[in-house]
Amino acid sequence: MDEKKHPLEERDDSRPYFRRQKGEIGVYLMVYDAKPQEGKQYGLEHFFFMQLMESLYKEFRKMDVVQIRAALDKKDLLKGAYIERFEPGIIMAVGFDDADSLGSLWTSFKSGKLNAALQDALLTPSLMHSVEASTIVLHTRLFEDEFKKCHDEIYIQARKREDIQSMHSDMTMIARIKKYQKLLNQEVMSVRDLENQIEHSLGELMTVLKQIFPNTMTKLQSLQELETIIRDAQGTRFKPNGSLDLYINLIERMNKLYEELYISVSIPLLQIHSVCENDTQRKTKASIVEKIRDTSKLLRSDTDLQKVSHPGWSVKVIKREEGLFLGLISLVPISVEHAYDIDLLIDEYMRQFPGR
Repeated sequence: MDEKKHPLEERDDSRPYFRRQKGEIGVYLMVYDAKPQEGKQYGLEHFFFMQLMESLYKEFRKMDVVQIRAALDKKDLLKGAYIERFEPGIIMAVGFDDADSLGSLWTSFKSGKLNAALQDALLTPSLMHSVEASTIVLHTRLFEDEFKKCHDEIYIQARKREDIQSMHSDMTMIARIKKYQKLLNQEVMSVRDLENQIEHSLGELMTVLKQIFPNTMTKLQSLQELETIIRDAQGTRFKPNGSLDLYINLIERMNKLYEELYISVSIPLLQIHSVCENDTQRKTKASIVEKIRDTSKLLRSDTDLQKVSHPGWSVKVIKREEGLFLGLISLVPISVEHAYDIDLLIDEYMRQFPGR
């Protein structure tokens, strides 16, 4: 991209009006370049850009803020911050817990990381189709006067607890989590049953795996390696039996469950303002988010199984075969127990709100 200046960089007074609240700054989104879908005619380029800005504002307002937040969170953005709303002129209002989170966003803006992340998070294929554009390049701006005001407000504002009932967006997140938790309760019971079945057929599972492991093999490094071994064995007379199918099914379900927990619990929790929580809730929230993140990483196909161990299941493997099986089977109780713990922690978090 060349160094062409956007008019808003030259004259601050030409920027869109932002109804800034205390502790907020605006992330100003402008169309730097765009092309309509093939066959679409708009006459003057200026008219096309004006219409596109209006269409984008409407589409951004309709987007699920949780999905936007998740896309930014995966790029390590908006830690300790909140997407508050979208305003006309395409301004994403962002609120903050502290000066560090404000400084982090400012740094990501100056480095260009924020612009690239918002481009990916907001311009989804379905949105591009809705606004009838084949190409859109966004230009992101933050303004120093807002940064300084927000920074000062964060330092001087008293941190008294807010009633969550007065925060509509937070109440929406609470409702979202509670709705999902009903499904979570059922899924936790189901995977605990599967865990019991796998535990009772561990001997059979390990016997089946030894049939397909190379004779000289002493360590299984990852799920990825197991997948390769199973795939290679399918060209022989080997046929997966019930115990192996149970294991594979559970790992697939746990991966899916933790993906759902991330979107349906972690991200909504991160959108709930800490000023509405007490100290216990903040710690509980951090525990939930950490458990979901860490267990998701544990279930990845490239996780080093030699670093995974569950004390209760270590006694189920003979010493000389620990390198082959301990990490592999330990994924089962660890992931299931953590899901159960998360369910309980959500209850504990919710009970702390006044009147609940």
